[in-house]
Amino acid sequence: LFKGNAWSQGMFHDWTQYTGYAAGSFIVKGWCTMYLLAILDSMLKNVGEACTVLVTYFMVVFHPSFTDVYENETFIALLIVFLAVVAYLVSKDIVKKAEMYDKQQAAKAGRA
Repeated sequence: LFKGNAWSQGMFHDWTQYTGYAAGSFIVKGWCTMYLLAILDSMLKNVGEACTVLVTYFMVVFHPSFTDVYENETFIALLIVFLAVVAYLVSKDIVKKAEMYDKQQAAKAGRA
C-alpha cells in the first residue's frame, strides 16, 4: 500500500528549513484567521484579508530575495479590490439610514 520511506525515516525527514517556515506561517495565519472570525464580523475580516494581499504583493515585489518586479496594473487591480471591500463596509451605515428615512417618508405619506 505505502512504498515510501516515510515509515522508517519519519514524515518530516525531507523538510528543509524553508518548508518549516512555510508550514509555520500557514499555522499562524490559520490561528489569526480563526481569531478574527470569532471577534470581528465578516466584512472586517475581508478588509483584513485585502490588506494582507496588498502587504504580500509589496513583500514579493520589494523584498530582495524575490525576483518579481512592480507592475502598476497588478497593484491597481489589488487596490480596487481593497477599496471595493472598504466602500461596501462604509456604505452599510448609509444604506441603513436611507432605509430608515424611506420608512419615515412612507409612514408620513400614509397619514396624509
